[in-house]
Amino acid sequence: MISMMMLMKRIKKSTCMMCAMLIAAVLFAGCAAEGAGGTTTAGQSGTTPAGQSGAAPQAVGPDDNSSSGPDAAHSLHPCTPEIPAGFYSIELLNDRYANIAFVDYAQKRQIFLCPRPECTHDTEACPSVLPLDEALAVPVIFSEMDQLFFLQTGASQTAPPHLERAGLDGQDRKTIVEFPGNFTLWPHLYADGGSLYLTATEFDAEYGAIGDSILQIDLTTGGYKVLYTYPQAMDALTIEGGFGRELVLASYQIDPDEQLLLNYDFFNVDTCSFDPEKKMTLHPADTGSFWEGERYYEICYENEEIREVDYLTQETHVYSYAEIIHPSGAPERGRYVAVFAEDRDLIRIEAPPSERDSPEEYIFYEFLLDTETQEIRAFDLMKEYKDDPITVLAKDEREDLFLVYRDWKEVQTIGENGVPVRTWSPQLAFIQKDDYAKSIERYIPVVSEVYPDDLTRVRFFP
Repeated sequence: MISMMMLMKRIKKSTCMMCAMLIAAVLFAGCAAEGAGGTTTAGQSGTTPAGQSGAAPQAVGPDDNSSSGPDAAHSLHPCTPEIPAGFYSIELLNDRYANIAFVDYAQKRQIFLCPRPECTHDTEACPSVLPLDEALAVPVIFSEMDQLFFLQTGASQTAPPHLERAGLDGQDRKTIVEFPGNFTLWPHLYADGGSLYLTATEFDAEYGAIGDSILQIDLTTGGYKVLYTYPQAMDALTIEGGFGRELVLASYQIDPDEQLLLNYDFFNVDTCSFDPEKKMTLHPADTGSFWEGERYYEICYENEEIREVDYLTQETHVYSYAEIIHPSGAPERGRYVAVFAEDRDLIRIEAPPSERDSPEEYIFYEFLLDTETQEIRAFDLMKEYKDDPITVLAKDEREDLFLVYRDWKEVQTIGENGVPVRTWSPQLAFIQKDDYAKSIERYIPVVSEVYPDDLTRVRFFP
């Protein structure tokens, strides 16, 4: 029993180890021809779940930050499963279906996304139920334009990659666009209030990856077009950042000295062209980097510094973490730190142990950097399960509360054939931002109907 949104959150925030330098290069192209199907809306091949009468859950309200339609001046932003009223996730509770869940910020509850109190949430008549394919692939869920979207990134035996749309209550779910069956879509998604932007890799059964493209999908009509096709297949082409009307695309390459390099290219979605003056190439052995929307973080291991650049305001800040690597009265720690942005002004730094630490004590050291005060504190909020640090899943901006996985609870269940099964249920909680920053274990529990305390068996479907 795991939450795929927790996994996506960790992937999104994970740090790549790279170094920044500008190089002279020219990479440009005009808008390519429209993709397969052009801008024609996909046929209504998706099914609308039955039994969807009734009012939406009270917690599911409109996204106050969304636009009601396409807006060429709307700044690009990451797609997330969060709205002001709460947080959506997809929960795997069995081997045939997943369920859409919603954390209601006001009520501090996690519920199935279903308006019917009498529903058992275990048939396709329930709007919270998502059928799984043979690979148990769960779609990427996000909210945009006051609606929910579900992106299936790969093909199954019965359906090609596709995008579904539903109301914020999960009802009226239908497929709005299907992609070619040999496409694999990367789940790093950006939108502008009317269109969705993503990258796709085209595969050939004999030769493997044969091409990469940048796609734009109209979230109203479902039509899509290819903004740019690369002249050759790229290595792990993903959208890592975005600001204004520019996407930041990352790809890897091997240089003549067989060293791994990471390229950041800046692509304007209106002109369908790259800006060669902004292109960056980084060396993982020297520098780490990651993006959070318009904010770029660069970690220089040699100088023991983190550089933060806001590409919208052009503000740059530099933070030293030397005191972590050279603690007073203790052995020097490893230089390759991992860095995560838990909030706009809270950076978590994970330092490896020193070479003198024994294998039994081989643990990572956790710290929080307050970027406003530049104070670094030891971070002690840990899950008992595998002793992992507690990371931020989402934020209730109105109450300055972080939504976190406090821990994983072991549950003894009975499987389909009566065989005992040991599983773990996530334990959600809220914590005040200030308490989190000071490692104060003062949690506000989230009552979950998805993972109730009296859960006694794994739910299987007929």
